[in-house]
Amino acid sequence: MWSNLRAKPSSNNKQERDSNFEILRIVAMMMIILHHIALYGGWPLDVGQTFNLSIDSFFIQFIHHFGKIGVWIFVLITGYYMVCSKSQIIPKFLKLFLQIYTTSVLVDVIFIVFGGVPANSIHWQNDLLPVLSGKWWFASTYLIALPFFPFVNKMLNSLDRGSHLTLILLLLIVWFVIPTFTHSGMYGSFVIMFFTMYMIGAYIKLYPKSFERSVKEYGLWTIISITLLATLIALANLIGPLDGFKPFETTLAWGNDSSIMVVIIAVLTFLTFKQTNVGHIHWVNVFASTMFGVYLLQEHDQFRAWIFEWMDIGSHYGSPDLILYVFGCMLVILVLCAILEYVRMQTVDRATSRLIPPFTKAIRKTLSCLVGTDNTSPQ
Repeated sequence: MWSNLRAKPSSNNKQERDSNFEILRIVAMMMIILHHIALYGGWPLDVGQTFNLSIDSFFIQFIHHFGKIGVWIFVLITGYYMVCSKSQIIPKFLKLFLQIYTTSVLVDVIFIVFGGVPANSIHWQNDLLPVLSGKWWFASTYLIALPFFPFVNKMLNSLDRGSHLTLILLLLIVWFVIPTFTHSGMYGSFVIMFFTMYMIGAYIKLYPKSFERSVKEYGLWTIISITLLATLIALANLIGPLDGFKPFETTLAWGNDSSIMVVIIAVLTFLTFKQTNVGHIHWVNVFASTMFGVYLLQEHDQFRAWIFEWMDIGSHYGSPDLILYVFGCMLVILVLCAILEYVRMQTVDRATSRLIPPFTKAIRKTLSCLVGTDNTSPQ
């Protein structure tokens, strides 16, 4: 019975991706940039521990919660598309690794040559080993998780609907619901949370008939969930801090990685865009293709220090133009990083792409020697 709900191959899958999820990628990156503005904006106070309902303070607290929503939206999109993907993982892994590595080093070199940054002030151990050092936590998590996708996909495709849903519910309860209300992290990690969201995206792909509500209905529930988040932040300001009760110990408690509210908003936003059809827009596709690079650039410590010093966002705290200025800065960061990433893609990627085939061949040969020549093994 459950198998009848599985998705059938769609001839317009590419069109669906063009019309919906590419825009969602851009929206998710906007949310992440807003989060980083709240995190690194140079505000004259600790917004997480400032319990008041001033407009500026509440606004900064509110956008602070957007970061993990945006991150989990990216993972939902990954699970949605990768669960049925037959593409080879090794070339994807190498391409992503080279993107992370070249971005880490090139930004340092550019700031040394053109920005006057002393070479001895660079944390070279971290920047030459960006994945091992966790320079970008999400990029490192994504790269680590990538080789496991084929095996996770085989498992998910072998499960019936009830088992798949039960697995998701167990993961959500243990690594999201319980940590939301207690200080127990249940010995979890970003990788476990990553795969939980991946499995939710995969579930939506495999059982589309369970998600046939209209875009208006999903949009309404998204607005309701965001309003609830705003209400919880306001309540934290009014009744907090409550020592020993995690949801109201700080005004930022609902926006951490393991917050169930973050998951709910991310999933509802994803479903809203899934049901939306805006047509094929070529420039949106090109722009969206730079979003992972935008994430790397705007979170690089050298670039981040420069852009936030130049924008001086914190000085606008208490001024009537704060909200407008923050959104303006977000758009500037988004567009500037997208342009820089597009240039990198057209130059560095074209050069490094020549390295991928020989390295792919060498890795496959090594794997063949280690585990045999079974061509059905996920690669």
